[in-house]
Amino acid sequence: MNYDEAKMVEHKRSLDFILNTVPYQHDMDPLVATLKRDATMCLVGIGDVSEPNQLSPFTTIQGRNSFAGSLIGSIRETQEVIDFCDLNGIAPEYHLIRFADLNQTWEDVVAKRARYRYVIDVKNA
Repeated sequence: MNYDEAKMVEHKRSLDFILNTVPYQHDMDPLVATLKRDATMCLVGIGDVSEPNQLSPFTTIQGRNSFAGSLIGSIRETQEVIDFCDLNGIAPEYHLIRFADLNQTWEDVVAKRARYRYVIDVKNA
């Protein structure tokens, strides 16, 4: 996973919480560097467990940050997250695709070229 260095510097020590949903192996140290003191990163994107994520203990100690993990929540917990996002103007980045592009989109996902959540446009199918 490549990080935009300018964005990482811009957001250094500015976030209260990171919900990390990346479903493949990646270096998490640059993400932890964007957390404020005493903030938390929660990992829910497990992916291929044969390739563990990278996280230096010093990175979390330096900012007194916490690292947490969670499985997928219940319907109630999912609704709480949706409500929180709505109240705070947080919206997902996604790419709307056509059914005709489904095979190519899947190839992009497998090749790790996907940069957004893909949503299939069933309205115009």
